[in-house]
Amino acid sequence: MERLDEAHHSDPLLIAYLAERQLWLTQLRWIAIGGILGAVTVAARSGLIARALPLLLVVAFMGIYNLIFWRLSKANSDQVSAPLLQKRVFLQVLLDLGALTTLLHLAGGVENPFVLFFAFHMAIAAMLLPLKMALYLGIAASVLHGASVFAEFAGVLAHHPLRFAPSLSDSFISDFAVWRSPSFLLGYLLAFVLMLFGVIYFVHSIAARYRHAETLRQEQERLALSRERLAHIGEISAGVAHTIRNPLHGLLNCVDILRAKGARNDSIQDTLSLMSEGLQRIENVTQRLLVLTREAPLRKTSSDINTLVRDALDFIEVQRHKKRVNIEMDLKEVPVMQLDANQFSEAFLNVLDNALDACTNGGTITVRTYVSGQKDPVVHIDIWDTGEGIAAEHLPRAFDPFFTTKAIGKGTGLGLGIARRVIEEHGGKIVLDSEVGKGTRISFLIPLNTRQEQREGTVT
Repeated sequence: MERLDEAHHSDPLLIAYLAERQLWLTQLRWIAIGGILGAVTVAARSGLIARALPLLLVVAFMGIYNLIFWRLSKANSDQVSAPLLQKRVFLQVLLDLGALTTLLHLAGGVENPFVLFFAFHMAIAAMLLPLKMALYLGIAASVLHGASVFAEFAGVLAHHPLRFAPSLSDSFISDFAVWRSPSFLLGYLLAFVLMLFGVIYFVHSIAARYRHAETLRQEQERLALSRERLAHIGEISAGVAHTIRNPLHGLLNCVDILRAKGARNDSIQDTLSLMSEGLQRIENVTQRLLVLTREAPLRKTSSDINTLVRDALDFIEVQRHKKRVNIEMDLKEVPVMQLDANQFSEAFLNVLDNALDACTNGGTITVRTYVSGQKDPVVHIDIWDTGEGIAAEHLPRAFDPFFTTKAIGKGTGLGLGIARRVIEEHGGKIVLDSEVGKGTRISFLIPLNTRQEQREGTVT
């Protein structure tokens, strides 16, 4: 599954979310810039700060870089990706941390209550960025503010006190300033760092749980919609299949009768063969429709997965030789489990048929079985092929009935739908991973519930 991260980076929903959040961040910064301008004006008029110009220059710098990011967020580019958007957000927050550190240094340093705004930036980082990038920003904020505080304490940078009592002299304020106490500064910076990383951990945990819940909700909606569509198609398909099977069988019987009469004309025999082949193809489609839509109960027996896999591979031996496809097996020891062997074999063969069709110029099909997990063991049956692969835009529809990218007459688009129905009825799921030019991997994941199987016995 090494390509999942790349697919995640190109997820259109994630890209749209990050693009919308980046625009939101720039709009929020315009509000912050307006608020800072108002606060600086009031502070300067009331004598709370000595000089307003340096603060206004910092605000002007914020306006310049925010305008740049605002233009970037408004631009529609086909090349935009999730990592690029995350880097933009990272850079915006980093610039904000630098601006906030400078503003605080010029307006009281640790005396300024707006130091709490660092927590606001950490919350944004934890909400929009991967945990690693958010932690980097937490480290950057700690270093920037900590360096500023220690530099003022050491006299490397000038301290710009807030004049809460304008009648007091600067020397009096300086002599009684609590920020000059080493123990206070150490305690302050310790609390500051703990606050930053606590906010990152808390917000990231909440955001991660929300994203997980949202993913599950979307997946459940997709499955519900797919099953509803499948049920509707099934009703129609089953009716059509039952309607045409009787006259179809009659036509096949007529062809067999004409052949049995021993017509000497070779052209007539060829025509009958073509008719028989075409009718048989229709018969196969109707049979698959009935398999897909039937609600027959599973007939489970104690089955050896590896034996079923070997039997299926033997069944396609002639086809794979014709296509010059190599078969590689890596079958680990798998406990005997309760399966409907016929339906499982049908699902497995459907996937193998697709793998063979994908290997148009030879190639390799690898089949692997193994068990993962100890508390809740799961049996994995993986089928890799080195064929053409499936385009990213087709992956969401791969299991839809009648959806196929094969040429007309080469496939019905029912194989994967049947396979998924069979595996889900066994309590498992199918995982599909594919990329054009690199091949396809399909995994059957079936839970191995030993205690339940022992209660059920050998046949259910």
